[in-house]
Order: sequence, then C-alpha cells, then structure tokens
Amino acid sequence: MIRVEAAGDPSGRLAAVLSDWVTGKGFTVNEKGDMFLAAVMSLAQVKLNNNYENLNWELNVNLLNSTGYPAVSMSKSERSSGISKSAAESRAYADMAEVITRDFDREFNRYLKAFLEK
Repeated sequence: MIRVEAAGDPSGRLAAVLSDWVTGKGFTVNEKGDMFLAAVMSLAQVKLNNNYENLNWELNVNLLNSTGYPAVSMSKSERSSGISKSAAESRAYADMAEVITRDFDREFNRYLKAFLEK
C-alpha cells in the first residue's frame, strides 16, 4: 500500500495521475500505506514576447520507503504554452503526467532492478 499526496495541486489532477501510476504498478493507494509517494508542483505565469500564455512548471516527486528513506526521487521543470491560461495549464498538467509515466517510472524500475541484481 502506498499513500499519495500532491502539494500545490488544488484541482487534484496530479494526485490522480500519481494514484493511477501506483495502481498501474499493481499497488494499492491507501492513507495508511507503508510507502509514501509525495509530489510538490508549482505553476508560475511567465511573460514572453509571443502571442501565447506561458507557464513555468516545476515538479518534484519522491517515493519514500517504510523507514522514510527516499527510494526514488525526481525533479523536473519546464515551460508550457497555450492560446489561453487554461490551455497552458492543461498542457502543463499533461507534460507533468508524461514525466511521471515516463521518467519517474524509469527511475522506479531502476530502483526495483537494483534489488534483482543483488
């Protein structure tokens, strides 16, 4: 069982992506989980010389084991743009979801592989 929390995510969209990732790996999401998957995200509007709305986003994801030791950690920041602020925000969430399902998943698999190689 894994407890999931996402700070800076008032809509709960990132928490849903993390929960889906956990269940996709065959684990269950539970508030009393042995492991803790914590994410912190932030969005900040940026003015650029273009005709789009631009947002810088930052995402930090940490999977802590039952002793509180960070088993897998990942940090990423990018910029997403759209024709409106809501479109840029949607793009930012889609980009963060991709980072979780691709990059964080790859780091998690490396973590598991380390146990198999011992």
